[in-house]
Amino acid sequence: LKMGTVPIVMGNSSLYRRHLPDPQSVVFLDDFNTYEAAATYLRTLAQNSSLWEKHLAWKERAFSDDFSTLASHSFATLPCDLCDKYAEEVFPNSKCAWDRNLGLSEILDPCVVEILSRHTLPNDNLPLVNPALGFDAVLITHYTPLRVRKPVMIERVRQTLGVDPIFIEDFDREVLTDEDVKCFGNAEAQMAYIQRVAQKGEVSLTMKHFTAYYYMIQHSLDNVLVLEDDAAFLQADWISKDYDWQKILKDLPASYDLLILSAFGNVHNRGEKITEHIYLAQQSRVASMYMISQKGARNMLRSLPMVSVIDFQMNYAANHKGNQWMDQLPGFHGPRTVNIELYHSEPPQSKQIEPDGHKSTWKPE
Repeated sequence: LKMGTVPIVMGNSSLYRRHLPDPQSVVFLDDFNTYEAAATYLRTLAQNSSLWEKHLAWKERAFSDDFSTLASHSFATLPCDLCDKYAEEVFPNSKCAWDRNLGLSEILDPCVVEILSRHTLPNDNLPLVNPALGFDAVLITHYTPLRVRKPVMIERVRQTLGVDPIFIEDFDREVLTDEDVKCFGNAEAQMAYIQRVAQKGEVSLTMKHFTAYYYMIQHSLDNVLVLEDDAAFLQADWISKDYDWQKILKDLPASYDLLILSAFGNVHNRGEKITEHIYLAQQSRVASMYMISQKGARNMLRSLPMVSVIDFQMNYAANHKGNQWMDQLPGFHGPRTVNIELYHSEPPQSKQIEPDGHKSTWKPE
């Protein structure tokens, strides 16, 4: 269903009907007296666009409360539900309670929800991704005035991954209002953490990253590869088992939140060595390419408001060095993350390179 198909179900249909967004979202062979009748209907369906669209009409309607509950609490979401329960015990206060459905009214400021809801990313028919890659989508944060970067990024991603990326083009700094900036960040915390207030360009880029997290939860994406629009690949093959990515993927703990893939100068191997290819760093290296899990998307959203640029926001979410700077703000609640795990890949899989081949030097503002 997520991939835009009309599934054909054989067997006891009563087991499946109550788990569907709409009774006509699939074709049940139980509904036909004979297989011949079913085959005739399927041939007609394949040739009749109106009939096909009837089976997909559910995508244009709101889900029922019953289906939303089932979708949010199924066998597939069991690990998250266990974390939810754990968080309810650790954070009994409703302001910090973990809600499987984002708990937007409790976890996020309503104005943040309003901002992130403005995104224009596709609601359905996401590009297909080879399952061997280990992620559901490739999202690229793109500053639209730098138009030359977009076609280059499309080519880089297609050539290496064989995937069409989705660009996050909303929230350029030119369209952000002062109210947006004030809602999304905490200036007092920024002064304590980075000794200055974040510039509008930095808020814009960070907001684009958070749009990726918000989108992941909206569409139940388990793992997503996030790139900035100057990220280049260091390895040409991400599919073959003898190449780095497949080894990294094999070693990555299932409980991970973020896996930093991009290189930053000569910085390597910070943190606890888990395997030859994985290090538990609890801090970002640089956020130009990383993979994030559904758990990580939720944890990052729980780290709002913005206290710094996206790289340092990740450090803050992972409680790097105990977030000692918060001692200056005794009333500040800090990140409401739960068991966050931030890893580095070794070797790195990406570096920042401009379309002309030079090392990226562009700054947010």
